[in-house]
Amino acid sequence: MDWLKAINEIKRAQENNRLVVFVGAGVSKNSNMPSWGELVAHIAKKVGYRAEILNRLESEGYDKDLPKVENWFTQDEYLRIPEYFYQTDKSFEHKDYYQLIQSSLSSKCTSNSIDSEVFNLLPHHIITTNYDSLLEKASNPFTQLYTVVSEDKELLSKPSDRYIIKMHGDLNIPTSIVLKESDYINYEQKHPLISTFIKSLLVNHTFMFVGYSLNDYNLNLIIGWINYFQKHYEITERPKSFLIDTKAPLYHERIRQESRNIFVINIADLPEEITDSIKVPEDLTAIQGKQLFSFLRIITDEDVLAKVTPFEEILKDKFSVFDSYNKIAYDDLINTQDFGPVLFRNTVMSFYRYEDYRRLDEVIKNGNPKIIDVFQRAGISSIDCMVKDEENTVIPAISENDSVFLLCLENDYKAIKQRIEDIADPNERIYYLKLIGSDFETIYRAAEESEKKLNNQDFISILMSKIRFRLALLPDREREKILRKEITQLFRTVPIRYQNATVFIRMLFESMSAKESEMQKILDKQEKRNEYGSHTWSSGHAFVYIWQLQSMAYNYYFFIKKNYLPIDYYSDPKRFLKYYVQAILCSYMPVDSYSGKDLFGESTHHEHYILNIVDFDILIKFVDTKELDSWLKKYSVRILKFEENVDVVLSFKNLCESFNEVGNIDWKTPLLNYSRVLCLANLDGESKRQVLISIVNTFDNMMTKPVGFIEAIFEVLDYYFNNCSLNEADDIKRRLLQLLLQNKVMDALRDSYERKLFRIINQLKTLVTNDLKTELMKCIDSIPDNKKRVNEIYMFRSILPMDNYRNWLEHNIEDIRIDKLFGFVIAKIISFTDTVQERFISTIRSEVDKRINVPGMRSYPDWLSNTIDWCIILKLAGIPFDISLLEEFAEYSTCLQFVLAPTEFDYSQVDTRNYMWHNLMYSNDYGKYFKINKETILNDELRLILKRGFATEEQQKVVYGLLLDKDELRGY
Repeated sequence: MDWLKAINEIKRAQENNRLVVFVGAGVSKNSNMPSWGELVAHIAKKVGYRAEILNRLESEGYDKDLPKVENWFTQDEYLRIPEYFYQTDKSFEHKDYYQLIQSSLSSKCTSNSIDSEVFNLLPHHIITTNYDSLLEKASNPFTQLYTVVSEDKELLSKPSDRYIIKMHGDLNIPTSIVLKESDYINYEQKHPLISTFIKSLLVNHTFMFVGYSLNDYNLNLIIGWINYFQKHYEITERPKSFLIDTKAPLYHERIRQESRNIFVINIADLPEEITDSIKVPEDLTAIQGKQLFSFLRIITDEDVLAKVTPFEEILKDKFSVFDSYNKIAYDDLINTQDFGPVLFRNTVMSFYRYEDYRRLDEVIKNGNPKIIDVFQRAGISSIDCMVKDEENTVIPAISENDSVFLLCLENDYKAIKQRIEDIADPNERIYYLKLIGSDFETIYRAAEESEKKLNNQDFISILMSKIRFRLALLPDREREKILRKEITQLFRTVPIRYQNATVFIRMLFESMSAKESEMQKILDKQEKRNEYGSHTWSSGHAFVYIWQLQSMAYNYYFFIKKNYLPIDYYSDPKRFLKYYVQAILCSYMPVDSYSGKDLFGESTHHEHYILNIVDFDILIKFVDTKELDSWLKKYSVRILKFEENVDVVLSFKNLCESFNEVGNIDWKTPLLNYSRVLCLANLDGESKRQVLISIVNTFDNMMTKPVGFIEAIFEVLDYYFNNCSLNEADDIKRRLLQLLLQNKVMDALRDSYERKLFRIINQLKTLVTNDLKTELMKCIDSIPDNKKRVNEIYMFRSILPMDNYRNWLEHNIEDIRIDKLFGFVIAKIISFTDTVQERFISTIRSEVDKRINVPGMRSYPDWLSNTIDWCIILKLAGIPFDISLLEEFAEYSTCLQFVLAPTEFDYSQVDTRNYMWHNLMYSNDYGKYFKINKETILNDELRLILKRGFATEEQQKVVYGLLLDKDELRGY
């Protein structure tokens, strides 16, 4: 067999953790250890066997002429001479026999470079017929991975994934040594476990023999095993075995060995361009040792092999590990093949070094379909070189024909459910079954089908199937902890060949912290670039950092989507993709006209990023709503722009219909995110109307669903209704009002969403008919419980004739909760009296007593703080509340301290973010005090917030509208 082809097969076996290296005496010979022939010759001299040969041996110096020594005895004699000595040795337990062996082989020899290079191969197991300890004492850190076994019992007492099996014993355990004829004859009886273990490796491991010659008895014994098992079990597909020798066998011998699937590699034929490039260690002096080391180094050093292998062939071989991926991660691509330093921007792979770029450029232009396919599946559209002004090398685009994925982007889960059984790929079916929230049994059946179709020859196919199985079938809530533990165990079994191709999926489940840290740094640069009032000039396109983050986000997004990993509802995607979403939103930050000028007056390029359909999908489905709210506020986002093919109204309608028909509560977050985005999408009147119709239809359909579904769509309704102007939709509003007044809706929403419910009803009050009022009053009057009746009156106070309830409410003050009492008084539905005032004061005193009795206790809502605030608001509203009666409670409210003594107050305590301070600043009675003390209020922290554009709208109104005079505005 050609040496290069042999090396590729050996490497493939090694990468699949299927390589076993047999180490013979020829390796130890490079450390000046006596060979088997020399040891036998020494024993022959001891017993006086063929004295004339031994005398000649002694006179010529047997340690200097190995070939002659090997020819002095026959194969039979090599076994019988030690047997003769053993049988004639009368010492106790044959002490003299074992002592002679030890003294002949014991020396000051040290491990040689070949021993170390064997470990660089990282074989699954190393088997040696040598007795010495040179191998395990090699100066290679990989020796720590291997457990030495020289006796059967050690296989049981030393469990390990990797062994050094000293099949013929260990010099340190003399009785374990296999040397004489009877040792070989009885080997399988005396060493059944080691024998069985080695034979088990015959089935699926590639054997490589180093340090043996074709006429080596030990080699022929092992080959005999291989032949026997192949014939006995009729094995036709056993992996090849390779004998590494320094000479070629005769023609007929080569044919005989190859018929047994054993190939002799003549390393003396290695090309000089290879051997000359290898620096052979100085400890190797014999030509055979140098040649063997060179051969092993070719296997372990890719750079050496690359000198004689076309780059295209290297890529084809390495890229074969990606066969089972539908989407290949950038990380795996550059770990599997070192392309040199590269940067991924958007879908472009940019090289820092021209020579690296040119080498790949030539391969791509050759158009090898397998290589092109890998780059397509990695999502790379072109390659370029950042130090060379040349046109990008374009990689042909792959046509998108994944109709189910497109339905997913459009949120048409209803259509996906209808056609899911027609999906041929069970892995794809598992993913979408999980996405739409199918039952356990349905997903399990698809998982079983997937298991039957596994490609058992491809590790990634197996790994992905097992991960997908666990993701889809583990129970909710507890699944993440269990999942991570099981998948971590799976990663421990990854063969060497696939380790670089599983870097990304391993990060996915173990730790993405390094990637997240990198993304945070890029986001910081984007924020700095767009910072309001920044005078730091930034070069390049406005999206330079967005494109970098996009590459990383798309890499992640398409990896889980196209490889059908059902982790959409886990927290991991949200945590990873948030940096990209923030970078997009950051591009919508307001930029002042003086921002980012360089010395020549050039401005930093600013531009709103226009979201495509994938960006929109990430924004809607992989962002926590609370975080989205905080980012919109942080970046002062007032509008969002989308590409023409992104129909936000249609996709929202699809999601609403799917939420109704498919009924997955996990879609609550996407629905809430939609409510935010739709208010920023600059929709026309008809589009806004269509959105409201979708919400109301869904709300109507939720009446038959559990309470959680009603709450979810109501939150969407509340946000959209109160943040989007809806001028021409009275017919839809009337229908909505009728729905809101239904008993089931009221029961579901009253406790948790009372204020929001009232707010919507209040906006709809002009649409209330007299008949509806009459019906509502009948229902309220029929409620026997006073507190419940109060709640209903309070809820519908904006649409009821409140004069009808005034006297009843004033006679039942004690049944009215304090927050509702405040609402009735401020709306002048209930008259302010001493009784009402005392109710507020007694509530405050009661809450204070609770804090004194149970230190550290706080209630939610904070009734103490809230009630004090309400008392202050009543006074500000012109209601004659005697605020001096609250003096004993001043320590619980800075606002109260101010109201009680405005001229003595410490104005550094004013919090311009707090609504109560806003109330006080706008009041006629107290506004003047803030104007007088504005220097204290306008501290450095507030100035910085204003400068960076992070101040709230109310803060800006207070500062620019109340505190500052016109001539002072320029400084801000």
